[in-house]
Amino acid sequence: KNEIHITLKQKEQSLNLEVTNTKEEQPVKPKEDGGIGLKNIRRRLELLYNTQYELLIDNRSDYFKVYLSIPIA
Repeated sequence: KNEIHITLKQKEQSLNLEVTNTKEEQPVKPKEDGGIGLKNIRRRLELLYNTQYELLIDNRSDYFKVYLSIPIA
């Protein structure tokens, strides 16, 4: 039974998104920096926000969590 939790908050001049999904426990294989999809996301964020964003990815054996903070005007 897997679950997805999504939290979206505005804090001062930023929009913060956190998504967590549970998964079947399995050993986490170390990767360089994710697949091509994650590289594309990071590149797009760089193009849009330069260094003004924060992206954290936590891939554990039983869950996957992504935190993204971007500036809003």
